Amino acid sequence: ATRGPFWSMASAGAANANGTARALVGTSGKHLATCVVDARDGGETIEVRAEGDALGPHTGYVRDVATTRDGRTAWSCACNFAPKWTRGEDGTWTAAAARETLRLFTGDILRLCVLEDGDDVTVFCGVADGTVRAFDASTTTPRDLGAVGGDASATRGRVSALCVVDGRWLVSGSHDGRVLVHDARTLSSPAVAEIERLDGKVHDILALDDGRVLVAGEFGIEVFENAPELAPSRGDEDDEEMFGRFRSLAIRALAKTSSRLFVGAASGEVTAIRLDRERRSRSR
Repeated sequence: ATRGPFWSMASAGAANANGTARALVGTSGKHLATCVVDARDGGETIEVRAEGDALGPHTGYVRDVATTRDGRTAWSCACNFAPKWTRGEDGTWTAAAARETLRLFTGDILRLCVLEDGDDVTVFCGVADGTVRAFDASTTTPRDLGAVGGDASATRGRVSALCVVDGRWLVSGSHDGRVLVHDARTLSSPAVAEIERLDGKVHDILALDDGRVLVAGEFGIEVFENAPELAPSRGDEDDEEMFGRFRSLAIRALAKTSSRLFVGAASGEVTAIRLDRERRSRSR
């Protein structure tokens, strides 16, 4: 399969004793590539090596891929469909039955986010029509739970970023710079918080273990705290030291391990930042 540039990536299992792990990578070649991620030098640099097989084809380039915590189940999105994939004991990924595919007829799916609560699995979809749609994916036939916040929520730009904070708060960002917070336990309720509109498209949202929520986009990186309110973390010297350098850059993607944060810029540069747990510990 033609793979082309990478568009998205998700972990497909924890690193082994050798420091290597597997990942699923979405490509513009309408396939998911199964890859080995090599970070044996401690994570300062990461090498991604494609393996022999690829999953697909999709109906377009693979905008996003999301996995469950155990790395055994994944969903990927292209156009208005999100097929499901499962990993066997031998590590081989296979397509689930067609009836398990998430299907939307209101717009293309741009982002995916998985929330697990015991045996319950909810998949959230950021949609080009300005809504976030939820699916109950706990059974073999997913159930469309409708638009998060109700149908009247489609009043903003394309939803291009999703993140669940503290297992409860769904934070979504869109191309018009709006960031909303919904209670993932009461999907039909209106947003519980909205931050001041940001100056440009939102491309990614990431929650750190210490309670900070990072929002990345054409404006750089903005730091917020204390979900669901998401108060701006302004004047904090540590945050300024870590993220001030990105203020004039367009940031496209964020990712983290237990010890590092990776920042992907529109320029093609990826910056690794060491996360100092002791220095960053805060009351939550």
